[in-house]
This record gives sequence, structure tokens and C-alpha cells, in this order.
Amino acid sequence: MQRPSLEEAIALMEADKADGVIFDRPTLEYYLSQNPDLPLRVADFNLNTENLGFVLPYDSPLALPLDVSIVALEEDGTLVRTAQDWLQGKLNLE
Repeated sequence: MQRPSLEEAIALMEADKADGVIFDRPTLEYYLSQNPDLPLRVADFNLNTENLGFVLPYDSPLALPLDVSIVALEEDGTLVRTAQDWLQGKLNLE
């Protein structure tokens, strides 16, 4: 049964009217990090993987340096660690 928000879907689970919620993994991880008292966890599998990208002007001088930097961050594990820290509320970006 589809719901218009993650909060409503979680409420259905809490009311024993749903067995689980399918949603974007980063959003679920962030939601649970902000609501640590909920007796819920994100399953250890993904249904799909999405690639995200940046939009730059056609002749942007940033394109090549950005590509190179992202590849380097991905290769040394920085992207994964940063995403995990951010989603778990470990980074203070203020």
C-alpha cells in the first residue's frame, strides 16, 4: 500500500498495518539516524542502485577536475565513508 510520505509509511509499521517499507536507502538511513528510538533497521540488501551526477555548463572548466576528484575519492573509499558518516549524523556541517 502506497503512502505519500516516509513518516506515514513508518506509522503504518508501528501500528502493525505494514510489515516493511521500501524507500530510498540514504533517506531511510538518515531518518533512522534522526529517530534512534525506533526499533527498526535498514535491510542488508538493495533493490536497485542509482547513479547520481552533477550538471555543469557545457564548456565548464570544472568538468575535468571534478571528474578526476570524484574518481579519486571513490577509489580511496572517501565517498563511501563520507556518505555513511553524513547519513549516520556523524558529520557536523554547520
